[in-house]
Amino acid sequence: MRQNYKFSIVCVTVYLILYTVSPYMDIPSWVIGTAYLLSPFLVVWMVISILKGEAYSGKTFDEGYFYADRNAPKSIDADK
Repeated sequence: MRQNYKFSIVCVTVYLILYTVSPYMDIPSWVIGTAYLLSPFLVVWMVISILKGEAYSGKTFDEGYFYADRNAPKSIDADK
C-alpha cells in the first residue's frame, strides 16, 4: 500500500509550525528538545513519501524532458 504523500506533507508542516511557536506557549524545554530531535526523521519520512507517491511518467532527461514538467519535449541541442 502506497502512502498518501499529501498526508505526510500536512502532518510535517503542522508539526514544524507547532515546533516553531512552542517556545511562546510555555512548553517545557525538554519537550521542545525532543521535538527538535524528531524533526529530521519526520522531514525524511515526508521526502520519501513524496518521492514514492508520484507516478513515474516514463520521460527522461536524455529525451529532452526536464523533470517531466511540460507535455512537449525541449530541444536537446538548444545550446549548439
